[in-house]
Amino acid sequence: MKYYKNQETKRILFIITFAVILTACVFNFDVILNVIRQILSILYPFIVGGVIAFILNVILRQLELKVFKNVSFEIKGRSFKRPICLFLTILITISIVFMLLFLLVPKLIEAILAMASQLGVFIPQAQDYLKNLFDDNPQIIQFVESLNIDFDSMLKQLTDFLTNSATGMLSNAVNMVTSFAGTLFSFMISFIFALYLLIQKENLSRQLRLIMKACLSEKSASKMEYVLALSFETFSSFVGGQGLEAIVLGCIVGGACWIFKLSYASLVGVIAALCSFIPMFGSMI
Repeated sequence: MKYYKNQETKRILFIITFAVILTACVFNFDVILNVIRQILSILYPFIVGGVIAFILNVILRQLELKVFKNVSFEIKGRSFKRPICLFLTILITISIVFMLLFLLVPKLIEAILAMASQLGVFIPQAQDYLKNLFDDNPQIIQFVESLNIDFDSMLKQLTDFLTNSATGMLSNAVNMVTSFAGTLFSFMISFIFALYLLIQKENLSRQLRLIMKACLSEKSASKMEYVLALSFETFSSFVGGQGLEAIVLGCIVGGACWIFKLSYASLVGVIAALCSFIPMFGSMI
């Protein structure tokens, strides 16, 4: 009887505590939201670092378990397999990024310049079309005149807008430089944190297991460990499979465009490879 009274007392106390906390959260929602934003802003570089480590770990595992499976890289009894594979992982990633930039950015600029050069042909044609349209349809001219559009005022507003924009370019440039410096610093923290996670991933995994066993029951800890392992394997397989699919699809599309002598074959191939990472809508794009 005493046991049931204690259980009932705990249940009532839990309900009262939950109600008080929920009421405090409702009446101080803005404060709580600001606190959450501050916490996320502090943790943001580490979250990004975790994402970077997760992606790099896909390449790192392939190098350690398949490419250098039977190689130890031991020097004086110490194995340098992890640092060497990590260095190769970073080198491969940087090479892929620079290769994409080398193929994508110049071709994209070339495409934009080609489109801009065609404006010199398109604008006179559009002017001739509009002139013929207005000459053949005087009611359009009457309709435009009935709208009482003050073109002089519109031109003045446009001039003022461009003037103000030119004036604010210096301050915007300063803000852009400051923002870039902050972003670069945040990325360096994320990158260093990612390297730490990759170098110490076995120790961190063991420590996480100990924490789960200390905070949870043995059954709950086993279930949590199984869910985390399954999630890691699933997402790793997804990222690796999507990466392989992106390479194959980009080569097929780019090669087909090159065979049929279409313009910007490499650009189209890179875009097809990048869009393959977008579920459902990537193929449409």
